[in-house]
Amino acid sequence: MNKVERMLNGKKVSVLFNEYASPVLEFYLDESGYAGLEEMSVEEMNKVLQLPWLIWNAVVAQGSNNNNIDYLGSITLLTRHTPNEIKELIKFMRKRKETKFKKYNFFLGEIRLSRSNTNNEIILTVEARMDS
Repeated sequence: MNKVERMLNGKKVSVLFNEYASPVLEFYLDESGYAGLEEMSVEEMNKVLQLPWLIWNAVVAQGSNNNNIDYLGSITLLTRHTPNEIKELIKFMRKRKETKFKKYNFFLGEIRLSRSNTNNEIILTVEARMDS
């Protein structure tokens, strides 16, 4: 069993990421007026999930010994002119990763989304990476 498998303790990375990212999806659904995820396109959901993906990886990089870039500082700088609701959401997601998801100290790889041919359900695939 490798280091990531021990961290996950039988949980799938995609399930874990979905749990972590759910507040961002809920915020987006509320703001966009969608009744549910089934109304979103795969492309739209992929764009929405980039924010929690970015914050997750920035927090992991911040704790990495071989990291020379302040990704969290860059996110703060790049979002300084965004609405306060977005800034608060970013702070919330950072704190969420640093507390509730702290033990999962691995980077997230590419997010892949698709729709099931049988029931139109969105299928999320995310992989874990130990390298930066």
